[in-house]
Amino acid sequence: MSELPKGWADAELGDAVVPIETDDPRKKPESHFVYVDIGAIDNKTQRIVEARSLSGAEAPSRARRVIRNGDVLFSTVRTYLKNIAMVPPELDGQITSTGIAVLRASEAVDARYIFNLVRSDEFIRSVSLKQDGTLYPAITDNDLLTHKIKLPPLAEQKRIVAKLDSLSAKSARARIELARIDTLVTRYKQAVLSKAFTGELTKKWRVKSVALPRPGSIDEILKMPIRNGLSVKGREAPPGVRALKLSALRGQSVNMNDVRYLPIDNDRARRFLLENGDILVSRGNGTKELVGISSLVPSHSEPTIFPDTAFRIRINIEQALPNWLAHIWNAPQCRLQIEKAAKTTAGIWKISQRDLSGTKLLIPSVDEQHEIVRRIESAFEKIDRLAAEAKRALELVGKLDEAILAKAFRGELVPQDPNDEPASVLLDRIKAERAAAPKTKRGRGNKHTTLETRPSAHGKT
Repeated sequence: MSELPKGWADAELGDAVVPIETDDPRKKPESHFVYVDIGAIDNKTQRIVEARSLSGAEAPSRARRVIRNGDVLFSTVRTYLKNIAMVPPELDGQITSTGIAVLRASEAVDARYIFNLVRSDEFIRSVSLKQDGTLYPAITDNDLLTHKIKLPPLAEQKRIVAKLDSLSAKSARARIELARIDTLVTRYKQAVLSKAFTGELTKKWRVKSVALPRPGSIDEILKMPIRNGLSVKGREAPPGVRALKLSALRGQSVNMNDVRYLPIDNDRARRFLLENGDILVSRGNGTKELVGISSLVPSHSEPTIFPDTAFRIRINIEQALPNWLAHIWNAPQCRLQIEKAAKTTAGIWKISQRDLSGTKLLIPSVDEQHEIVRRIESAFEKIDRLAAEAKRALELVGKLDEAILAKAFRGELVPQDPNDEPASVLLDRIKAERAAAPKTKRGRGNKHTTLETRPSAHGKT
């Protein structure tokens, strides 16, 4: 083992915690308690967020362990998921599952130090090696409590925790601000599309042109009527005619590789074949904001048809550009018309061909449409680049947090103080306290146990 910082000691995690009490709510069917199981812990924020209120009659057999304010809860099932949290004051005296180890710090150890230690990547990596089982890989309480740790003096633990809290607060603020970028990106893109729809985006450019945008509707620029696709049961592999799945329409551009194969002849497929520049619009969606969203059909070489779950819009390219309409179609002004016309049946929002063909537009000259597309795509490219940088920054914040934790548990985050009581003395005192405490029942012959034979003395379970 590497050389320890001054005053630190090698220990087992069980040396730093004390036994807990257990209770069986089922013995009191009329009682009520809050049950904290694995699903109650948010493993991203590492907080308890969805604990359930149950009666004793509803209590599962695993609801046995009493938790106290400041206890550290550590899920022993799939440890790599980091279902770890500290118990807040309002859950003092409640119950957790036997699938969660309850780490209750002794008076000589800082609970926040234990919390930060067991959620560090290095601790999780090493303890996860002890997992057994394939369907529900897990460790035992004993695996956890006998796990080797490096324990600093208590005074240094407190300095480490204070420093971690300070740095965590800063990274949390950074996360919040960076997470807002996604919302801002959506809003900014919608603002660009809104200006494109009204002509504001190219107002100054239009000074060079005598052609002003004219009010119109989709049906005025169609090459052929809007139609819906073909509904035939298909299969995942050839033979058959390539047909898009509805999931192919999830982006600005249609995914021409997201297909199935239909057992139909070429004559039947001909009316539904797609051309470069066609626009596909979803006919229905469980979410109103997503019904009628458009995707542009890109250049493709293999004959492909579209499904019954989509409408095909094919426009006259002498009057309008496909990529101009594809952008404008998702502008707030068009979305408002589509969502107003959408009707719901059995929870599915749907739009009709008639509704689509009547959608009102401001139709500029083809030259101005080219300029609108150029400006939209230039603006979107800049926005997406900023969003990608924000995403990378968010990933770096996570790596920075872990690097800080690793540094803390190497003894490099705060300075050592030669006047601190050494951890070895602290551990001896813990052992003396345990020797003087009432004997506890061992669980299945484990060296360490977190369970006591006596039930909770707390009034409520």
